[in-house]
Amino acid sequence: MSAFIWTREMENEMTSLLELADNLSYAAIAERMSLTFEMPISKNACIGKARRMGIPQRNGKPHKPTGRPRKGVGKMVRIDAPILPEISCEGVDPLNGFPLETLTHNQCHFPLARVMDRPPYVYCGAPTYRQTSWCGEHYNRVYTSPRKTFA
Repeated sequence: MSAFIWTREMENEMTSLLELADNLSYAAIAERMSLTFEMPISKNACIGKARRMGIPQRNGKPHKPTGRPRKGVGKMVRIDAPILPEISCEGVDPLNGFPLETLTHNQCHFPLARVMDRPPYVYCGAPTYRQTSWCGEHYNRVYTSPRKTFA
C-alpha cells in the first residue's frame, strides 16, 4: 500500500472521468488515472476520494455514515460547577481528594469520580491495604470474588 497526496489536477481528472457518458467503473477510472499520472492508483483510492469529495454514489443512494467518530472532532464540555463524585471513602472529602501526582506508594489510588467525569481527577489517598494500590474499602470493591474481604 502506497500513500499519495491527491492534487487538484488529479481531483479534476477524476471528476471529469466520472461525468463521462461512458459511465466508467472505478476500476477503469483508476486504470486511466494511473496511466495519466504515471503512478499506481487503486480502485478503492478512487472510491474513497469520490466519497470524501461528496460525489454521490452511482445508484443514487446517499453514502451510509460509518458510525465512527472523525479524528480530531470532539465534543467540548463546559463545567461551571464541580461535580460531586458518587463514590467516596471514609475520612476523605471527595472535593479535596488527592491529585495523582501527590500520591505515594502507600496511599489509595482509587479515583473518587464517575467514569465519564472530566479531569482533574482526585483519588482517595487513604492508607493502603497490605501492599496493594487501594485502601481496605476500595480493595473490596476492586476484588469482589473469589478473594477474601478485608475485615
